[in-house]
Amino acid sequence: MNIEQLSLIASILSLAGTMIGYTDTISVDPNQAVELVKEDKIQPFEQLNRFALAKHANATMETSKLESEYGHYTYKAELRDAQGIQWEVELDPTNGKIIRDQQDD
Repeated sequence: MNIEQLSLIASILSLAGTMIGYTDTISVDPNQAVELVKEDKIQPFEQLNRFALAKHANATMETSKLESEYGHYTYKAELRDAQGIQWEVELDPTNGKIIRDQQDD
């Protein structure tokens, strides 16, 4: 193996190392989210918030956002319950089904 081949392999491994942990997750623009609701591709945010809040009695909504990762949408809501515990609830915005519900650190 010559020096050029070794250099190429080192470059490829270096690039691969920078890609570890990389995800193609982006927050969806609010205008795009409105269009997705109008096109019946996702549930309205108000409905998704109700689904998330139903998991934790007397909780309040702190933040929420719609994300797109590899072409799939996810709705994430951060809640604080009556005991002050913060929760992250992840929903499928197409049907409101809860994907993940975990205590936030």
